[in-house]
Amino acid sequence: RAVLEGDSLGRSWGSSYTSRMSERKHSAVLVTGTDRGIGRLCASHLASRGRRVFAGVLDEDAASAWRAEDLEGLEPVLLDVRDPACIASAVDAIEAALGGEQFGGLVNNAAVAAPGPLELLSPEQVREVFEVNVLGAVETTRACLPLLRSSRGRIVHVGSSAGRLATPMMGAYCASKAALEAIADTQRRELGAAGIHVSLVAPGPVATGVWEAMDAALEDLQHDGQASQYYGEALAGFRRMMAGNRSRAVQPA
Repeated sequence: RAVLEGDSLGRSWGSSYTSRMSERKHSAVLVTGTDRGIGRLCASHLASRGRRVFAGVLDEDAASAWRAEDLEGLEPVLLDVRDPACIASAVDAIEAALGGEQFGGLVNNAAVAAPGPLELLSPEQVREVFEVNVLGAVETTRACLPLLRSSRGRIVHVGSSAGRLATPMMGAYCASKAALEAIADTQRRELGAAGIHVSLVAPGPVATGVWEAMDAALEDLQHDGQASQYYGEALAGFRRMMAGNRSRAVQPA
């Protein structure tokens, strides 16, 4: 702020930035994983700020829920980030709907977690975490890049503090968010020359429906013979820690 207000270079840059932001105000944005939580609040917030928002959802029920809210400028789009063909189809549909309107940004928010000791997670569980949290973000970004190059737009990856500090019982999730952080930093450098801005958001605990799902999964593990034998005390301790984090979690807004 001091730089922007204190010299002519700052004022010039600030004026240019404000002009570019004004031009982009009504450009379209795709947000993935808007069925609930951060993604849902992000999509509705952007729509309230005058953006045209394509809200990625997994199924028709979630799409119908968005339509029932009747938010001006918000359009649900079926998007399973685990499926490259579905991603390509969704982006093609968005491009056709735009009709030449600018596509200003992508928010890679879709994510899943698989709590439990790495030893006891199945390959399918670990694979799904990486398919959604990492490969899904890479493939969705790849599909959107032609539109983003044209608009010199922005990519925002929703990471997590778990990507910077690994915890027991959350190994797959932490590893996926660490990978996403590295990908975001790489893209920031690779795409900067094209005028595409890349950002990473790394929140701590946020009050979403994921807590109930994780607690149910941990409860099942505590009643699993092998998990209880090898990790019973650690699971109980982790659940206590989770309860503390949940009580301190911030609201998605």
